[in-house]
Amino acid sequence: MPIKYNITKYDVLVGEIHRLVQKCNSHHTYRLDGRPDGEALDLTEKELQLKAVAVIIASFSSGHSWQTHKCLQSEGQFDKTEVKQEYLEAENSRWKSVTLNDVEELASTAISDSAFYKWLFYNVGKDKQQEYKNAWNMLKTEFDSTCDELEQSKN
Repeated sequence: MPIKYNITKYDVLVGEIHRLVQKCNSHHTYRLDGRPDGEALDLTEKELQLKAVAVIIASFSSGHSWQTHKCLQSEGQFDKTEVKQEYLEAENSRWKSVTLNDVEELASTAISDSAFYKWLFYNVGKDKQQEYKNAWNMLKTEFDSTCDELEQSKN
């Protein structure tokens, strides 16, 4: 008899992020001194958008970025150095450890567009802002969509 799993759309999103993490991690080669070789990884547009989504999740979830999360709750000051530092850490490495709990937390948190755009203005470089705007719109669509469960069977 096949085993059935209930997989939510958030499980799928986290799975896609983890596959991207594996791709990024398997690409890095290191020199004898332990430093990365500096070769850039070519990501597709979809992968870049997925990474931006993961960075937003890591930047806004309380488990990864407590100061930013507090600012989102109170629409506080996003121009603090702690918020900027949390974004930089999310972009560099924290996005790789996004979990289902982080996604579910963000989905249940009311984040206004104005709060997002303030965070974006103060913390993200102009060259990446459009990428993050697109990712934010994709993430909002994901959170607002009604289709919640996919069914997967394992034989």
